[in-house]
Amino acid sequence: MKNEYRLYEPTKIALERYFQRFGECYLEITAEGSISEKIKELLAKDSPLTLYLINIESFRPDLMGYFAKKYHKAYGPKELIVVEVKEEKPQIKDIFSQAKAYGEVFGAKHSLIVSPRPIPVEKHKILEERPFILSYASGNEIRICQLSVDNREILKDSWLFSPPF
Repeated sequence: MKNEYRLYEPTKIALERYFQRFGECYLEITAEGSISEKIKELLAKDSPLTLYLINIESFRPDLMGYFAKKYHKAYGPKELIVVEVKEEKPQIKDIFSQAKAYGEVFGAKHSLIVSPRPIPVEKHKILEERPFILSYASGNEIRICQLSVDNREILKDSWLFSPPF
């Protein structure tokens, strides 16, 4: 198991708390290999090929799930979420090798990198100069935020540039 394994559950709880302020959110830990029927159904609607990548090529993020924004008394469509958890400070290579790849392959509306450590200042400056690095499929943006492991919450002002909502 990766060292970051201990962060999966606190990250899941923190992100569900964050997203549930705006609607319905469901996340599950997928790094270990099992993906629920709930998620498989959502992926199959997009393309059966994504299930091939998960089952045959073991291509899966640390967490997967969905978010449905609440509008008055109704919910919008379920939007796929993919999450990469990092024990160390997020790096530019994490964006390209995982968050961007998962976001594009799975057609996720939300691709996130979560770490208990802040993004390094020099990496932040690079992303300010080249914000397109965070862009992927259909104009979506990768979001990076910091986790408070003890409180199991996303630190309020930790979202890189802006939160998803």
